[in-house]
Amino acid sequence: MLKKIVKRIAYFFYKIGYFESFRIESEKRQKRLNEMALVGENVWISGEALILNNAHPKEKLSIGKNSRIMGSLLLFDFDGEIEIGEDCFIGPDTRVWSAKKIKIGSRVLIAHNVNIHDNISHPLDAYERYKENLNFVNTGIHTKTDIKSAEIVIGDDVWIGFNVTIMRGVKIGEGAIIGSNTLVKDDISPWTVNIGNPSRVIRIMEPNK
Repeated sequence: MLKKIVKRIAYFFYKIGYFESFRIESEKRQKRLNEMALVGENVWISGEALILNNAHPKEKLSIGKNSRIMGSLLLFDFDGEIEIGEDCFIGPDTRVWSAKKIKIGSRVLIAHNVNIHDNISHPLDAYERYKENLNFVNTGIHTKTDIKSAEIVIGDDVWIGFNVTIMRGVKIGEGAIIGSNTLVKDDISPWTVNIGNPSRVIRIMEPNK
């Protein structure tokens, strides 16, 4: 009987310690997030999400209220800006990486494993690419190079399916739907359904306004 009581007490204190540790880590994570980004009310960032803004004012990374983030938001060290509207969802393993600017409207649904990049990631010149990579390996910092950055704009009420890739300089009109596994390298008209590699319109919808 005494052993059972001792075990219960030990388990009770173990649970207290576990939840206290979890609370402290959550508070640290929230503090770090608030240092890197402007975060609206009721925003939820999952434990698997990765938010990186180490070199810019937090105004360069903003997340609107009620949004849910499970993917990766990254600003390059030398430049970049990400603006996410209200009531958005960004799925797991999705990467939103900016060296210029990526603007996402409100009520946008982005599925898992989507890539949204406003640049080509590395210089075209082989020697410049080698120097850039060597510097990153040694310092962990992305130096400024010519990676052909161009702003991406995604309108309100857009739905982007899984495994989609959105290239630099693209504008996606409001209400558009991008089907899974689609490559978007040109502008997308509002209220259209698009699929393919490269993307093509398969349906025109009535504006839902």
